Amino acid sequence: MLVVGVRGIYYGRKFAHLEEVPDDIPAEATFVDLTANDITDIQPGDFAHLSVCEKLKLIINKLTEIRADMWTGLVSLKSLSLSYNSISQVSPRAFSNLVSLSTLRMRENELNSIQDEMFSGLFSLDYLELSGNPLASIDAGSFSDLSSLTYLSLASYSSCELSEIRRDMFVGLRSLTSMSVWGCKISSVAAGSFSSMPALYLLNLGRNSLSQLDKGMWQGTNLSTIIVSENNIQSIRGDTWEGLEHLSGIYLSSNPIRYVSPDMWQGLTNLRSLHLSDISISYIPPNTFENLPNLHWLNLESNRLEILNSNMFGTNHPNEVNVGLSGNPLQCDARMCWVYQAEKEGWLHAVVPTYFQKPKCANPPDTYWDQVTIDCAGKNN
Repeated sequence: MLVVGVRGIYYGRKFAHLEEVPDDIPAEATFVDLTANDITDIQPGDFAHLSVCEKLKLIINKLTEIRADMWTGLVSLKSLSLSYNSISQVSPRAFSNLVSLSTLRMRENELNSIQDEMFSGLFSLDYLELSGNPLASIDAGSFSDLSSLTYLSLASYSSCELSEIRRDMFVGLRSLTSMSVWGCKISSVAAGSFSSMPALYLLNLGRNSLSQLDKGMWQGTNLSTIIVSENNIQSIRGDTWEGLEHLSGIYLSSNPIRYVSPDMWQGLTNLRSLHLSDISISYIPPNTFENLPNLHWLNLESNRLEILNSNMFGTNHPNEVNVGLSGNPLQCDARMCWVYQAEKEGWLHAVVPTYFQKPKCANPPDTYWDQVTIDCAGKNN
């Protein structure tokens, strides 16, 4: 299919059972879409005439290797999509001819390692998607040429075998703002591993095998959001967040923490979102959240809380905080009067996101939080 539009010329041959690159792609094409075919290789010169092409999609084909001679002539290419192939080999400097490339998608392939010079020469690359690959190793300096990269994903639902993060893995990523290594088997992060990323504000290390968090992990960063949900973290030390003055979001859900205390949140005066769902806590000590004056969202869902301590925010409560309570065996009696009073005063809201059910009371049975009125003398109406 050939379409001429205001943004250029689109050439598409999707689901066409092609086994090789067709020879009828017009030289004027700016977007070439060969999604869902049976292409196993790209011959030198297949795209040599496409000097104005800016976007190329080869998603869901049968490519197994990437070589530099595949991309001859694509001097204007900005976006290359190679996801859902069977790519296991990438030659050194395989993309170095793509001088204008800003987006590279290679999710759900068969890469088990990121080797030195794999991405050499991609000085303009802004977005790199490598999620869903069975990665087991990353060579030192593999990303050293990617000085313009702002987004990097190595996330995986099941296949990633990375077990550690070293200081030499991510050298050169000085513009990176968002990185995900979600769903691997990371059990250790060396101090200073992210120190070469001064622009990094979102780091996702969720669903790994971390058992502790050390302050050295964040050395040299200016992080705004840290996601470490679904690990094996059992405690948080007082100095864990040292140096992270701009941290606004922490995700600790689904860890076997089991208790919280005031010293876990030292120095987090700008924190706005704290996620503590499914960490098996049954009690919140007094003053636990006292030093979080800007807290806006506190997720306490799916724990074992029967009541909320009336002094959990101490004497310095936030101006306005939303507290998620669904999935707790709440005792909706006079001990929760302070919550109703706080709601009346307007600084606390017992809420729940739309994708969860309303907070339900264990007592009185089969009632929801917003259906119960407490007379603050222990009687439920």
